[in-house]
Amino acid sequence: LFRPFFCEQSMAEEAEKLDKFGRPFPKSRDPQGFICPVLAADCAVFKKHDNDDKHDILMITRGREGDPFKGKIAFPGGHVDYNENPEIAATRELVEETGLVGVNR
Repeated sequence: LFRPFFCEQSMAEEAEKLDKFGRPFPKSRDPQGFICPVLAADCAVFKKHDNDDKHDILMITRGREGDPFKGKIAFPGGHVDYNENPEIAATRELVEETGLVGVNR
């Protein structure tokens, strides 16, 4: 059962850091330290069979310690960094998790 969590303010006072647009980074963080709200990007990778209209789809088995979904099957993907383009994040995560270089279509 998935239980959503709510972000809490950062425990330690951080020096005000600015993003690439000169805006201060948000101080709200999730329990793993990601800036809230947390955006994720996943990849759907298909391979067409040569002899028919069937396709294979790439899935991964989640394996990170502490992940509530460890052992479950998922699309490759992960968190989008603050001010990162989601398409770039998806292809970055695909390389990190599978070693495959993807193309956005």
